[in-house]
Amino acid sequence: MNPDAEGNEDTDGAAFVARYFEHVPAEDLVGWPPSQAAEVAFGHREFARVRPPAVPKVRVFASPTHPGQASIEIVTDDMPFLVDSVTQELARSDVAIHLVVHPQFVVRRDLNGQLLAVSGTLDAHEAPADALVESWMHLEVAGRPDQNAEENLRRDIVRVLQDVRDAVEDWPRMRAHAARAADELYADPPSAVPAAETSEVVDFLRWLADDHFTFLGYSE
Repeated sequence: MNPDAEGNEDTDGAAFVARYFEHVPAEDLVGWPPSQAAEVAFGHREFARVRPPAVPKVRVFASPTHPGQASIEIVTDDMPFLVDSVTQELARSDVAIHLVVHPQFVVRRDLNGQLLAVSGTLDAHEAPADALVESWMHLEVAGRPDQNAEENLRRDIVRVLQDVRDAVEDWPRMRAHAARAADELYADPPSAVPAAETSEVVDFLRWLADDHFTFLGYSE
């Protein structure tokens, strides 16, 4: 099925391109003619045409719009911390970022990951039951790495995306551990610790578990 068939998109794709760049400051797109913006947006959608469930897609290639620069494109399930994690990995690799485009699209795919429709952005409406919310990231970065460097960078980004998924999926369980530890301390405080200190620890653990902390791991 053509992704335009159910997407409420203009026949020339203008609505899709506008949604793609919706959150990019206008000053960041100075010098981008409409043809270049469309080339990037539709190129990214073509890259997103097939994506197996829960598997991120990443590619690094020569920028089609800015000679001498490289482009990085990502298609993955929408999760917290994606932009920060990817940009921090690029900074670790001394890769300077010139532009970040990060639309969050509501899409429909079949069981094989074939793209059926791009129905809008998350800002426009909540995802229906049979749809996914995906993060599509396009980054323009300095320099054009050689083929080996491109593949190494791609693998590093895939690894970071998997780390993000692991942290996001484990986070509710870790938060539950913190809440349970608080309840256990409250119900059975240690006799060797002053009551005021135990109460402070209980309050702190409950505060952490109340969405005031990003849990990445724990030890017991």
